[in-house]
Amino acid sequence: GKTIVLNTHLLSEVEQIADRVCILMSGKVAKLGTVDELTSKKCQYEIVADIGHQFIEVPEKIGKRISISTNSMIVELENDKKLNDLIGLVLLKKVQIKSVKPLKVSLEQSFYETVTKESEV
Repeated sequence: GKTIVLNTHLLSEVEQIADRVCILMSGKVAKLGTVDELTSKKCQYEIVADIGHQFIEVPEKIGKRISISTNSMIVELENDKKLNDLIGLVLLKKVQIKSVKPLKVSLEQSFYETVTKESEV
């Protein structure tokens, strides 16, 4: 039930202790949200699996494959609801999935992207 306002440029520490973060530019709110909201890469996932040398095509209606190796692939989906469709495609190839992880950036990277985007406007 308490709020503490912390003004700092040590974003790695903020990322570890804060529940919510507000990025200000010229006294105005540029971005506001939880640390997870500010650090999640929109609809990008790493799928760790025993892919081997199989070719796994990601249909355009689901998203696109960013990279692939023998033990993982990174994909960007049209939306988060397409994740189950993608997992289904991988399982049809008889590939054992070990984990599916949403990709994240650091709070510092999120801050940098916010301020550079805002300054271009």
